[in-house]
Amino acid sequence: MDGIFNSPVMIKLQEFGQKLGSNKFLSALQGAMMSCMAPIMVGAIFSIICAIGPMVGLFENGDATYNILYAPYHFTMDLLSLWIVVIMGYQYGKAIGLKSPVMSAVQTTIVFTLIACTWGVNEAGASVIDVTYLGSS
Repeated sequence: MDGIFNSPVMIKLQEFGQKLGSNKFLSALQGAMMSCMAPIMVGAIFSIICAIGPMVGLFENGDATYNILYAPYHFTMDLLSLWIVVIMGYQYGKAIGLKSPVMSAVQTTIVFTLIACTWGVNEAGASVIDVTYLGSS
């Protein structure tokens, strides 16, 4: 087994992995993905509750209880890319040594929402923001 880990191919792969790990952008992306595990788990738990509830007979799909229990899922999974952008902007600002990495997070969030959100007018004539592309899709 030691022969596999000490082979020249594995040593080159380890060196390549260390170079990737020292990249500030990739380390910020890694930190953002790891930081988003908590919202993902919260969304998953509420998704499981909403899937099991109608099977057991506690509530039906579309009931007020179902909609209330499904709201955390929408808040976490349907805004996942927004979470990633905010945290990644903060992590990258911290990695390059900015005095206020929060400003980096705010700026990346503004630019991302300008690009990802489309503006339109609904049937009633009101201005709306389409947030379709802020989720995992």
